[in-house]
Amino acid sequence: QLYLDIICRPGHYKCHIMIETQHIYKSFGDNEVLKDINAQLRPGRNNLIIGTSGSGKTTLLKCIVGLFEPTEGDVLYDGQNFTDMHFRERVHIRKEIGMLFQNSALFDSMTVEQNIMFPLNLFTDMSKSEKLDRANFCLERVNLKEKNKLFPSELSGGMKKRVGIARAISMQPKYLFVDEPNSGLDQGLLRELLGTHSERRPGKRDTNGRWSRATFLRLHLTRRTVWTG
Repeated sequence: QLYLDIICRPGHYKCHIMIETQHIYKSFGDNEVLKDINAQLRPGRNNLIIGTSGSGKTTLLKCIVGLFEPTEGDVLYDGQNFTDMHFRERVHIRKEIGMLFQNSALFDSMTVEQNIMFPLNLFTDMSKSEKLDRANFCLERVNLKEKNKLFPSELSGGMKKRVGIARAISMQPKYLFVDEPNSGLDQGLLRELLGTHSERRPGKRDTNGRWSRATFLRLHLTRRTVWTG
């Protein structure tokens, strides 16, 4: 039982489809979690998945980003069938994905700085100094300046969430996915980062400073069923 809500920004409702799910099913053994999920996510919009606890919000998100393989159905990014791609073929799309996990999912053995640099090490050929500059920039964006050398065990829950955001935006992603962003995080900071992100990325923002190409997908918990399908 999920509810998909699209909040449109003026002037963007005629844009092309950036992400599309087509007849997504996902089962774990005999437990069918997702059944025939169809959605179209367009650029410059906030896209919400709202549902009760255990309704499959995170499962759907993980199917979209490739952490889970759908039992049936397809996920398309800009018309490219992500589901049919082999692991190496997916790399060019994964470079464009930023992900904030519900529990932040930081590596305990890595410092804050190393956690943020992890996707940069995987997907870029930036020099070490460039990666450090990028990590410092992202930390400053989430108000964690000079916290580079701390380990996750030394951080509060809210600080871990902010490090997770810093890592999610480190690659300047085209697609930004956030799981339960409103838990354990200052709402003013969340609105600033995910609503009107102030970082410049040429060709990615409109004249008001908002993302013009990025697709935001947020998951929210509700206590009532508002949509079934």
